[in-house]
Amino acid sequence: MKRILIVDDSTFQRKMVTKMVTGAGYEAHTAQNGRECLESLEREWFDLVLLDLNMPEMDGLQVLEHMTDRELQVPMIVLTADIQDSTRKRCMGLGAAAVLHKPPKQAELVSEVERLL
Repeated sequence: MKRILIVDDSTFQRKMVTKMVTGAGYEAHTAQNGRECLESLEREWFDLVLLDLNMPEMDGLQVLEHMTDRELQVPMIVLTADIQDSTRKRCMGLGAAAVLHKPPKQAELVSEVERLL
């Protein structure tokens, strides 16, 4: 079973996205911020990360920068309420595989996850 790490500081968003990916047959794990995300990635293997941008302690852009600097090869889908094209371009430039707007639509999210896995 493919393992997905869901990273968001909002408990509601983590639960909602977890329900979407487990309903599609994936194993879901969660982290509350970027620091927890990186700690989880150091301890365990994940096939995909669903990453929020605006979080305390370490935001999603910092996670993407860290992943790029260390050449870590885990596909990441950014989930954000920020609709600016410049934000999408920055995320993609830092290695994000896709950027989806929050709240994600289940069909769109599952489609992107399936495309990457």
